This record gives sequence, structure tokens and C-alpha cells, in this order.
Amino acid sequence: MTRPMHNAIVAAVFAAGFILSMEDAVARKEQAVFFSAERVARCRRNADQHEWGGGIRERIVKAAEPWLRYSDDELWAMPFGARIQRSHMVWSDGYCPACTKPVRMYNWKFDPHRHPWKVWCPHCRAKFPTNDFKMFHESGLDEQGVFDPARADRSLLFNAEHPDPADPLHQVGVDDGEGYIDGKKRWRFIGWYLNFAHWTALIQRGVVNLAAAHTITGDPDYAHRAGILLDRLADVWPDFDYRTQGFVYERRKRGGSIRYSIDNCMEIRALAFAYDQVFGALSRDGSLVAFLAAKAAQYGGENTKADFARVQANIEERLFGHALTHPDTIASNYPQPEMTRAVIHTVLDWPARRPEVEEIFDAMIRGATAVDGVSGEKGMVGYGSWAVRGLATFIARYNWVDPDFMQLTFERHPRLSDSWRFFIDVWCFQRFYPHNGDSGGFARRVTRYCGLDFRSKHVGPLDPSVNTFLWDLYKQTGDADYVRVMMHENEGTVDGLPHDLFAEDVAAFQGQVAAVIADVGAVIETGSVNKEDWHLGILRTGVGETGVAAWLDYDAGGAHGQCDGMNIGLYAHGMDFMPEFGYPEVGFGGWVSAKARWYRGGVPSHNTVCVDGKMQVLRGGKLPSGLPSPAAGETTIWADGDVFRVVRASGPSIAAVTQFERTYALVMLDETNGYLVDIFRVTGGKDHAKFQHTQNGDVTVAGLNLEPGDPYICELGYKKTSETVLRNFRYDRGAELGWSVDWAIQPFYDDSVKDAHFRYTDLSRDADAALCEEWVWLDGRRGEDPVDLWLPTVMTRRTTEEESLSSTFVAVMEAYRGESRLGAIRRIPLVTEQGAVSADANVCIVVATAGGGTDILVTRDVEDPLDRTGPGALRADELGLTFVGDLCFLRRRPDGSADRVVLCNATELRMGNLHVRLTKSVPHIALDLTPQQMCVVQGDPAAVAELRVDGKPVPIAP
Repeated sequence: MTRPMHNAIVAAVFAAGFILSMEDAVARKEQAVFFSAERVARCRRNADQHEWGGGIRERIVKAAEPWLRYSDDELWAMPFGARIQRSHMVWSDGYCPACTKPVRMYNWKFDPHRHPWKVWCPHCRAKFPTNDFKMFHESGLDEQGVFDPARADRSLLFNAEHPDPADPLHQVGVDDGEGYIDGKKRWRFIGWYLNFAHWTALIQRGVVNLAAAHTITGDPDYAHRAGILLDRLADVWPDFDYRTQGFVYERRKRGGSIRYSIDNCMEIRALAFAYDQVFGALSRDGSLVAFLAAKAAQYGGENTKADFARVQANIEERLFGHALTHPDTIASNYPQPEMTRAVIHTVLDWPARRPEVEEIFDAMIRGATAVDGVSGEKGMVGYGSWAVRGLATFIARYNWVDPDFMQLTFERHPRLSDSWRFFIDVWCFQRFYPHNGDSGGFARRVTRYCGLDFRSKHVGPLDPSVNTFLWDLYKQTGDADYVRVMMHENEGTVDGLPHDLFAEDVAAFQGQVAAVIADVGAVIETGSVNKEDWHLGILRTGVGETGVAAWLDYDAGGAHGQCDGMNIGLYAHGMDFMPEFGYPEVGFGGWVSAKARWYRGGVPSHNTVCVDGKMQVLRGGKLPSGLPSPAAGETTIWADGDVFRVVRASGPSIAAVTQFERTYALVMLDETNGYLVDIFRVTGGKDHAKFQHTQNGDVTVAGLNLEPGDPYICELGYKKTSETVLRNFRYDRGAELGWSVDWAIQPFYDDSVKDAHFRYTDLSRDADAALCEEWVWLDGRRGEDPVDLWLPTVMTRRTTEEESLSSTFVAVMEAYRGESRLGAIRRIPLVTEQGAVSADANVCIVVATAGGGTDILVTRDVEDPLDRTGPGALRADELGLTFVGDLCFLRRRPDGSADRVVLCNATELRMGNLHVRLTKSVPHIALDLTPQQMCVVQGDPAAVAELRVDGKPVPIAP
């Protein structure tokens, strides 16, 4: 049969969803694809010649050692049948039956080598199930060596430490594969053990570790053992269907095979790589064929395993072919399924299936880079980075097969140049990522670059080196920040780089990296960035512990998104002053529990406005990847200066209202200290509640007379509301303008931070002020148990009985160490050009600074959905100020003279003896002033038509 004809037949069979007859199958794979002989030889040479390489080899060999203790018969018997249900958790919100302490989610312990068929409590170490499940399992094996519960000896189901049937503990802790049941409570000990211990840790990890040991040492015994596991897995694999046989959060959730498809997808891909590593040794292993043929004769089956071609067909079609014909078994986070399909096609028949692989890859890249170079999935440090992490490994692996693959791929998909740059741009001071969506934890630093997998559980020693990939990115793009990231992750040294067993010349690599760093320096300096497709603006200045960054997230929902539309954040003084709560706490009953829904669906868990107590809109359409897109806003002002930085975004669809617009400004007083101005305009609905939290701390209130009041109730989704996560409300109804709350911060995770404060001053008119407490769940410090933390939180609320409420929330916020650097903070009335009282949505703020100067900010409601602002200038008569435009900022020296003027979408500013007129409205211009001259520090000098002080023209400095 010719290869084209063979490929056509295989494609037709796969398309039909059938598996070829084992006796008639024609083997396809002829040699290793990713692990060529030349590459493997280089790997072993580096292990021989370098201390770091020898260390990696030692770790690989040690990791495979446990499987050398098993006989061939024991290895063959490891894969279990599909008639025992698996579970993703013992009990997601459960506890230990022995000590009754909480053991949620994945916290049970196991060691399948030393304690087979047992799990134990992390607190009291009591082991479950209490019966001898190994004996029970063996008693139920059928003619094919597969467990059948109907055959098993149920007389073996008793607590081995209490064998007397009259003993009240005789049945306590007993699990027959369906869980230990006590009344309405069920602990799926064996179901969870099969998932995490017997399958992943014992079988799947066994194949992967044995294959790696074979690659690094050349010892065929490792490959032989991996081959036994792979072939026996193929025997039973098509019988598994997690949709009908498995549980997630105590529910039938979705498809998969042995495991939940999210994990199954990546695990089957790892098995494909392992198969590629051992293929050559297996094809020459006569003893393997003899052993498997004997097993086939003993236990029956369609495939006699009489020669290696039949063994190969069994593995390739019943294991890997099954994943291709049953996509529900590998449904996972984007683009994991696409990568798995591509890898299986490649491992089974490269280069014949290269067109299929390239088609998958091109579509995957288009989706994975469509949103500012990334997929657009939320959960910044988790789901949001998975696509580009996967792409990196994918590109690097295929560069092994074709050295031109990376260059050709970048040429076809130029947006790849933005993909890994994205996670440098949004990484603040190499300490923080904005935790938009389902990712991260409360007030946790992220000191690792998350655009690549550095030493994660998903990266093995024979996977492509991320350092080599970073160097290739540098060569491809010329961006030295990739080299800086490499040095940051390697603790500032070239020693050990690139940590790549497949490196061609380690010394040359280290020398090249050192030369780049000597030339450009090691510090990553990133200014303000606005990711307009991802809907995240970051106003930023400085580096390291002294850097300051303020961010605005102007969308809500989407894939793994939350109700965090128009949420804000602040990093300053080495701290996160507005921490997101992070990944939803699903350990209290799954994704639909009130505490999980609080993080995802509870608008008040974020620093934003909740309208009518409702959730925000979570979907806006579809992304190119097929994932749901968020309900998104758009940038309407972006100005990045040195003293004054501002972003304004509008997104009425986020809250299904007429206006939902936030202006967020970072104003610096010196290199490390500054403050924030926050103006939030909302029109629509009848109840607007703005929430603001920081880290935990004691609060000091000024200007409020608080009394206990009713709780604020909001939707969380799935018929859940906020009674259990919001409490202790105290109100001042109709609070006077200018009240403030100061938190003396007590960081939960960082004892080194001393005397940190966060001060919130509210300038909203006709609003109720309240203090309340919000629930957040924190991981324990230094191995301690997790804790419930109730955060002191500010709520500013306006309500009406009319059809459409219009609110303008105004606040000034300062994060400081020691003493505040601000004096009086006031809101000044505005009038129209004709002298009428201006709408409340037009705002003028005056901030006195500790040095004796004064900052003034004026901003206009340009959307004006109720048509109350009108055209023309705004006047602050108390200040002698007239302004035409969207926004202006003026800094005055202690003597009252103008120091800095910033205009956004403006044409004219008059104040006292100062007059600035532009030739036309420009998005942003900043002027530095002295009595003698003016310097345009941002923007186009040609835009300045006139600048006068005391009526005299001021020249523009070159």
C-alpha cells in the first residue's frame, strides 16, 4: 500500500470515529520525531560534560526509580478498568471523618508506592478507606483482568482494624469504590485516589518518568517498562468516559476519559511525547512483544500482540487515536486541545500529517494572539497566560523538528511579537500582576514572569528550555527585555543557563547573554501601558520597591472573568494597596457556592460600582478563539506624563446602563509618593453603591457619625446573594462632603511592611457613607491553616425612586508611609459660561500638598447622557479659573505661580494671571512653566497658540 493511500484510509477511519481492527491495522510511526538520535546524543553529552547536566540526569533517574521495583506483571496490572467511578475531589467542602478538621479540595495526602489504595488526612494522618481495597479489587477481576464490582467479594468490605461485625466501627471509613457513606455525607476516597494517585502519580507519571530516564541514559529497561504501561492502557482506554463515570464538585460535570477532560488533555499529550521518546527502543524490544503476547493469550482480546506492529497499532489507535476521534475527552482550556491534537498527529505520522498540524497551529495562533497578542481569556497569571505559555513550548518543540519553524511562524503571524511582550508590559516592578479574573490570591506578589512556565509542575527536564526560547525571542525581535527576564528568573546570574540539556554550546550561550546585559543593563523599566483590546490601562512610574502603578480594568466577564468592570488597583511602597481577592474559593461547595460566587459574581468584592444590587454583564460576544468575550469599555482619555497620568474609560454595557465611566489619575508629588483622583460617573438604575477596600488594617474615620444599619444585598449568581460575605454595616446618611477613612495597614503576608497607610477622602455629593466588612479567604502563613478575614470596606451609596439615577462619585486616595503628604482636599463648585450652577457630573478638585503647593483638577462630563452640561467653558469662580475642554490639571507653587499645566482634549485654560490657548483640541499636552519660559514636556509644541502670564507672552524653550 502506498503511503498516500494509507493516509487517506486512516483519515477516513478517524473521521468516522472508528478504531481500526487490531489484526488488520497498518502501523504508521517509523521513528522518533521530537527526540531524534542527534538531539538525544546532545542531551546525553551535556549530562556527561556539565555538572548542571549531570544534576538533571540524577534527578530524572531518581524520579524513575520507584517503577524499577515493580515486576512486569505488576506494571501490567496497574491500569484499572472503567467500572470504578472517579472523583476530582474526595469531598470538595468536606472534612476528615476521624478528626473532623476541614480537608477541602485536593488536600488529602497519598503515596501510591508506599501506601497503595490509601489516602490520609493532612491533620491527623488517619488513612482511608479503612478496608483492604487492594484485596477487594483483586477479588473482582474478570477474564480480561479488569475489575467488575459485581464479581468482587463484598465480605471483604470492613474496617480492617475493627474486623468484628459487632464492633460499632466495623463499617466506619469503608469504601467499595463508590465512597464511604455516612447518612447524607459521602467521601469518595477511592474515586479520588484513582484520579490523583493511581492514574496520575503512578501510571501516567510512571510512563513520563520512565521515558525521560530512557532518553537521558539510553537504558532500554526504562523504555520496556513504559511500553508495558502504554500497551495495557491502550487495552482499557476506550472504555473510559468521565462524563458518565466521574464527578467534579460532587456533580457530573463534563467529559474526559480516565480523568476530567481539563487534565486528561494535557496528560495524554505528555504520554504522546513519552511514546515518541521510547518508540525506537520499543520497536527493538523482542522481550516486550513476547510478554504482551503472553498476556493477550492469557486474558484474550482482539489483538494477539504477536509482533511489534500489533503492539504499535494498539497503542497508537486505542490510546492516541481515541483522543483524536473523541474530542470531548480532551476538551480543556484554550488552546490545550489544539496543541494535543497537533502533537498526536505529529508523533504518529510526521511529516505526512504536517498539513494538518500547520492548519491546527495557524488557527490556534490566530485565536491565541487576537487580543493585544494574547487570547483574551481572563485570569492574568493563570488562564490568561496559558495560551502563550503553551505556544512557547509548542514553537520550541517544532523548532527541534524544523530549525526554521519559529522564524517562518513569526513571519506568518507577526502579532506573535506582542504575545510574550504583553506579560512584560503588565508586570509591575517584577512584583505584581493585576489579578483580573480568576487568578492569583489576595495581596500575593507575583515575582515570576508568567508569560512562560518557569519550573512549574507542567515543565519537565526534557521539555524545551524557556531560557533558550527567550534567547530565540530576543534574536527574533531585538527586544533586550527578554534577556532581562531570563536573568531575573535565574537570580541575576548566567550560571547554569540555559538549563537546557539540548543546548549546542552552553559556554557560548552564557557569554552572549552576559554581553547583552553588560550592554543594556539588567533592570526592566516599563512605563505606562494601555492594552486597549484587553481593556487594561496601567499608569506607572519608577522601578522596584519605590515604583508606583495604578491600573484601571475596563471590562467585565468573558472567559474566566469576574464582575470587575471599571475596577481599579494600586501598587506603591512595595505593596498592593487594592488587592483583588483572586481565584474563586471553590472549596466551599464548588463554583456555584456563595463564597465562590462572591469572588466571581459579587460586584462589591471589587473596587467598583454596583448598580441596583445586580451582577455586571459577563458576556459581550465571542473572541476569535471561540471563547466568550467580555462586556467591554473603551478608552476615552489616555495621558502619560511624568507628574500627571490619567486614563478615562467608558463602558455602559458593563452594567447595562446609560453611562458607566471612570476617570482615574495618578498624581506624583516626588519620585516615590503620590495620590490618586477617582471620578466615577453612572447614569441608569435606581441604586448606585461604590465600594473601596484595601489590605486589612485598623480604620480611623473623620467627618462621619456612623450608626448600625441594614446590610447591602446584591446578586452573586446561581440564586445566591451576599448575606454571608458582607456584614457589619454602619451608616452616616447624607454624609457631609469631604469625609475620610484612614487604614493603618496590617499586611497579612508581609511582616516587614511598617507604618503603611491608605487614606480615602470622599467628595461625592448627596450620598450615604458606610463602613462594612467583606469576607476573603486567605492561605495560611508559613504552613498555618487558612483563615477567614473580614476586610474593613467603604461603601458610598446613592439611591432614588425615580427611573434613572445619575451619580458622580468623587474621591482622592493616598497610599503613604509614615505621614501623609497631603493637606486640605476640597471640591470647588463650578458654573457654566453663563454663570448657572454646573451639573454635579462636572468636577473641580483642589488638593493642598505638604510642601505648600496646590494641585487643581477640572474634568467635564463629556458624555452628558441627561443633557445637563451644555457647551462652552466651565468656571470655578472661587479660583478665578475658566476652562474649555475635557480635563485639565494645574500645579501651583507655594507662591501661587503655575508650575505644570496638563490639558486633555482641551483648547483653553485661564486662571489668575495665566492664559493658555491651543490651536486645536489635542488628546494630551503638558507644559512646564517658569515666569521666563515654557517647556512642552509632553505633546506637540506647535499646538500651543498662545501662552501669557500677566498678559505677557511666554517664550517656548527649545
